[in-house]
Amino acid sequence: MSEESHLAQNTLDTVVVRGLAKDEQGHAMVLQFARTPPDGQNPLVWGTRPDALPEMPKRPPSSLPPPAHATLDIVIADELGSGRVGCVYSVQTARCSVSDHVPPLVVKITNRDRRDELCKEAWVYEEMECLQGPASRAATGILLLERVGDKLPLGEPVPQVLQDDLWGIIRDLAELGIGHHDLRYDNLLMAPRSPPGLPSTPSPYSGRSYGLRVIDFDYAYKYNMPKDRLSASSSSFVDLVLDNVPEGRIVNIFDE
Repeated sequence: MSEESHLAQNTLDTVVVRGLAKDEQGHAMVLQFARTPPDGQNPLVWGTRPDALPEMPKRPPSSLPPPAHATLDIVIADELGSGRVGCVYSVQTARCSVSDHVPPLVVKITNRDRRDELCKEAWVYEEMECLQGPASRAATGILLLERVGDKLPLGEPVPQVLQDDLWGIIRDLAELGIGHHDLRYDNLLMAPRSPPGLPSTPSPYSGRSYGLRVIDFDYAYKYNMPKDRLSASSSSFVDLVLDNVPEGRIVNIFDE
């Protein structure tokens, strides 16, 4: 299947969700979510140190195809996890109004109290268009994402290629001025198998295709910070993961 036939970031206008809610009589409800421009909390942090950049790093021009204004019909399956902002569920695709290949997906759902934070996460994903697979879309109250792989196996050495991948991802994020402040074991997952997942695309900065994925960007911000300093600010998070995974330990910096 050609690359052009994969579901793109801007393919969908509407997501129909089944199996998430019931009415007062206990009958299943069908919910419909429209794609909305990300807004919410301000994701920009302007630093005032002498080395601060006068402008925010520019995102590369979009390479997305024209919008397809498509509708995706999904059914909620298993809950995969929950966190500060919302719950993540695996989903089954019931129907898509276009013939593009739909990879395995998950949906992140939040309540009204956390809507702004989910919108900010969607904004960060749009800023990272050149770095991510083309399967993330936002609608009011939900975020639809490609399902990625498993966590790093505990008690085993982290292969050097994956260590290099993780540092490469951090440097790529810094190129865009993005700092991820929740780099913990649970938020580092293996790339999905392709197929059925989307093929990994090379980074425009390193030229490498990474075997890891970083998730959960609701606590990420964009800075006018030099890229070397921004990537160095993540070193303690990365070292904590890489030092403890081979020992079979999960240690998060915020838990100490």
